[in-house]
Amino acid sequence: MDISSVDKNLMLADIPKGLDVELHPITEPAFSLHGVMATPDGYARLPHSYSGKINYGVTAVYRNTAGGRIRFYTDSPFVVVCATSREVVKMAHMTRVGCSGFDLYVDGVTYGAFVSEWKPDGDTNRFTAIRKIGHAGDVTVYMPLYNNVDEVFIGIARGATLTPARGGYLDIPPVVYYGSSVTQGGCATRSGMSYQAILTRRLGVDHVNLGFSGSGRGESALAEYIASLDMSAFVLDYDYNAPTPEHLLATHKPFFDIIRRAKPDLPIILMTRPKHSLNAEDVEYEKIVKQTYDAALGDGDKNVYLVLGTELMRDAGVDGTVDGCHPTDLGFWSMANALEPVLKAALGI
Repeated sequence: MDISSVDKNLMLADIPKGLDVELHPITEPAFSLHGVMATPDGYARLPHSYSGKINYGVTAVYRNTAGGRIRFYTDSPFVVVCATSREVVKMAHMTRVGCSGFDLYVDGVTYGAFVSEWKPDGDTNRFTAIRKIGHAGDVTVYMPLYNNVDEVFIGIARGATLTPARGGYLDIPPVVYYGSSVTQGGCATRSGMSYQAILTRRLGVDHVNLGFSGSGRGESALAEYIASLDMSAFVLDYDYNAPTPEHLLATHKPFFDIIRRAKPDLPIILMTRPKHSLNAEDVEYEKIVKQTYDAALGDGDKNVYLVLGTELMRDAGVDGTVDGCHPTDLGFWSMANALEPVLKAALGI
């Protein structure tokens, strides 16, 4: 059955024939790119040189564009996104539009995710979709959470205004997040619903998402890379991916210490796995993160914060996850609620 014959809102959004569209590469000056870097073979969240220094899982997902955003201003009545990728991610426990789709906001108001399928074209998959928008404004296009993207073009009506976004982020460096698949955005229904994206809209502070699904292992090489970044705050949240408590104990405080030595005054927020209720293993992992926090306080650290997983899931309750681990949109909203006052205090905003 073709569901679009019943509900027209669920039709794949192909560009109507005869629509006069101007396509622009996002390398043009009107566009600003956030959360990802352009490389000769697509967009990435780490320099390619680091992929061989960290576990294989990071190498597999660092080109996923989680946290990537494209911003601009237009008075076009519609926005078209055209993109290419060499592979398309499909996961059973996450919506297709969440892991591989683009998400559109205008002046902070969602106009919904682009839900067209990626269509194979030889060795490349191509994505083309259109979304009508109701008024002129600053547009933010969120890139896929779990898909690689090789190139992106933005289409607007021919002759429409296209300029840099008029309302930018606060003039401070981004918040950097490091962690697991939860950090990367699994299992948000669309890319604008990760907890970092929610916080960026609320606070107006840019962010970089260094969540690596299944692969946040706390390597010193990655800590040294993060320590080199210009950031206003750092959120450390990888205990879900530590294979054993012993691994977490051996890596967590050293990871923190590398960042702290490089950034003596940087606000660092430690988080534990977001869960409504804890089992014995969860408690053991939580104790280790608390040890890092207590040691920092004992050393006189004035810029370290701790947010426990039960606090992160307080507002979502038992309905906060898909599978007992990965948050639903409700879970991500709950996480943002818990982190918002901490970030405000840390950043003085």
